[in-house]
Amino acid sequence: MKVGIRIFACYLIIFTVCSYYSVNWMKDKVRIRYLEGVLRICSYCKRVDAGGRWVAFETYITEHSAALFSHGLCPDCARQHYPDQFQTSGTNEAQT
Repeated sequence: MKVGIRIFACYLIIFTVCSYYSVNWMKDKVRIRYLEGVLRICSYCKRVDAGGRWVAFETYITEHSAALFSHGLCPDCARQHYPDQFQTSGTNEAQT
């Protein structure tokens, strides 16, 4: 009788774990949104044509997907635009 209870308990644990991962996998799958097609983008300012309304690239992506943006400064741009604060030797890297 104890063996039957242990087997039942094992099946219950396996079922619970599988159900948990299955539900979380489905939640992640539902969150995925794809952008498809060709985006018309200005080669100078990088704004996107959103049906005749030119908007910032970040705005377009945020409005049409679940992506969010956070801006930073890469080391190359930091050295180019702030040379007195960021040395060219790479010892003083920009922080994002």
